[in-house]
Amino acid sequence: GSGNGTVNYSIASNVSTSSRSGTVTIAGQTFTVSQAGSGGSTSNLIVNPGFESGSSAWTESSTGGFDIIWNESSAHGGSYDAWLGGYVSGTDSLYQKVTIPTNAQTAKLEFWSWIETDESAGRDAYDYLTADMYDGATGAHLATLKTLSNLDATTGWSLQTAQFDVSAIKGKAVYLMFTATNDDTLLTSFWIDDASLTVSTGA
Repeated sequence: GSGNGTVNYSIASNVSTSSRSGTVTIAGQTFTVSQAGSGGSTSNLIVNPGFESGSSAWTESSTGGFDIIWNESSAHGGSYDAWLGGYVSGTDSLYQKVTIPTNAQTAKLEFWSWIETDESAGRDAYDYLTADMYDGATGAHLATLKTLSNLDATTGWSLQTAQFDVSAIKGKAVYLMFTATNDDTLLTSFWIDDASLTVSTGA
């Protein structure tokens, strides 16, 4: 139609801590609508994320009977990192129990990795590092957050990132587990350091 009038609009609440904006076009004129973030907080749920306190808060398991957390000059930050794999026909794991807040809105896993392999370039994936989440009460597997292999070999530290949905695990205790598996030939070493499981909560 034509003539004077009133336009009403409504916007769902912004559950993110970041502000956002959008546009509305009326009669050929564009108006910008901005919305502030929720004002929630962001925190790392992992205790001893850089392994500087040794194995404190972490549980190590190695079929080869090796220590996983090491004092190394090549650590990404500080003096300690975690070395998984590095021998054939073996499985190493490193895990920690964390609780997802009931008001969690978003979650992100980040960690630094360094991968060295004896596998030939261009071959298939034979050795793996995974970051998984398990139910803290039942031990049931909930999700694989990140998968790396010998094909991801690097010459230095590389940042790994994985966003994941927390809607089904709010208020629950979960295990975050890093697992490295090597087949029976040509070993691959996986180092990790400075891990964070960052959760943003609403106001």
